[in-house]
Amino acid sequence: MERLARPWSVRLVAVTAVLRNPADFPASAPVNDAMGKLRAAGTRAGLFFDFDGVLSRIQDDPESVWPLPGIAELLAELRAGMGMVALVSSRNAAFLHSRLGTVDGLEFHGLYGLEHIGPDGSTVVLTEAGEWITRARALCAAAVRELPGVYVEDKKLSVGLHYRLAPHTRGAVEEWARLAAERTGFRVQPGRMAVELKPPLDVDKGTTLTRLITGLDAAWFFGDDLADLPAFAALHERSAADDGFSGLAVGIGNDTVVDDVKAASDVFVESPELLVEFLRFLRDRLAE
Repeated sequence: MERLARPWSVRLVAVTAVLRNPADFPASAPVNDAMGKLRAAGTRAGLFFDFDGVLSRIQDDPESVWPLPGIAELLAELRAGMGMVALVSSRNAAFLHSRLGTVDGLEFHGLYGLEHIGPDGSTVVLTEAGEWITRARALCAAAVRELPGVYVEDKKLSVGLHYRLAPHTRGAVEEWARLAAERTGFRVQPGRMAVELKPPLDVDKGTTLTRLITGLDAAWFFGDDLADLPAFAALHERSAADDGFSGLAVGIGNDTVVDDVKAASDVFVESPELLVEFLRFLRDRLAE
């Protein structure tokens, strides 16, 4: 069966730097160059993160995912000297806030940017996305009935179909998602061991990041999955169009490496655990 099409372009170039252990950090010319520009940008710099598989380990049960030890403290310390630090995730904003809401000044953009946490802690949904909530409820109920053995994640505005625990169902899940999208108007978003059905709005991590980095002179995005590729592309497009802007796409490896992510990265960190060490290195270098 033909796999689901991918609606983005991948920058097919060699990875600039692969970081396999902490000794690679200070020896990496691309990292040091980008870090110098990040430091120079000061409060006009930003760090942006996916959540699952980046700040946390991938888990069989998506509800059991928590940040790795030390992440909250590191984000708080990085935020103190940065213009913006934000999560941009396929998770809903309330879930992200439940995991890292103690970090002062951290922004939470959920469902690719279809919603965010407002100043009062409430979830703010894009006006044009609100009309899809009722339809998403019905789609979620249908998935639970018709896809036994598949973990159905109710994201309020979208529906995640996880087949990590039943990899043999991949073909059936992708076909179900394709037909459901044709029937309901939802859009299919492929991912690692999962498929998501989301509202057919022109909002993804790329459009959201493009909006968030307006006014910044340097920005890094950390991602590990197919949905992060538009964010990588947004940084590369801004860098190509604006000589005064420095963008760095940082790919993260996991139990399974997404080849397209590795190919599109400027820097590739081999695991979330190693990313924790890298963020400590970044914190220390920026404080010098």
